[in-house]
Amino acid sequence: MPDLSSPTPFTEVSTEEWKRVFDVNVHGTFYVTREAVKLFRRHQLGRIVNVSSASAERGGGVYGRAAYSGSKAALLGMAKTWARELGEYGITANSVAPGSIDTDIMGGRLTDERKEFLLQELPVGRVGTVEDVAGGIAFLLGRDGGYLTGVTLDINGGSHIH
Repeated sequence: MPDLSSPTPFTEVSTEEWKRVFDVNVHGTFYVTREAVKLFRRHQLGRIVNVSSASAERGGGVYGRAAYSGSKAALLGMAKTWARELGEYGITANSVAPGSIDTDIMGGRLTDERKEFLLQELPVGRVGTVEDVAGGIAFLLGRDGGYLTGVTLDINGGSHIH
């Protein structure tokens, strides 16, 4: 499922843009998860991992603003609710909250100059990769992550430490 960013400030977000971002990031996740849970319940086992964002935890981020951050915050709440409601069926629900990851979502805005600025703010000294995020998701989906539910795994190189 594609992720949808929105760099528009709150006071400038149109209703159409707000709905578009929530339709993809929140409603799309809801519909897919609702169908998957039917199968998970039958098998008494399942793993849900929502892809949120450090932007949701920070109240805005480097690239996403109100619509994006709000939609990603909704995913955190949904995963925590699902963790409580679905645990009895052997289903875990967690989230990952990536920070600055070098992907297409940055829309070509990760210039060399911007990368230099980001590196100054990242204790690990590098921008994240899709492999960094995939490793966290794989852990939560795997056997070793089976006792974790309702957690958010921050994959952000230390840009957001709480």
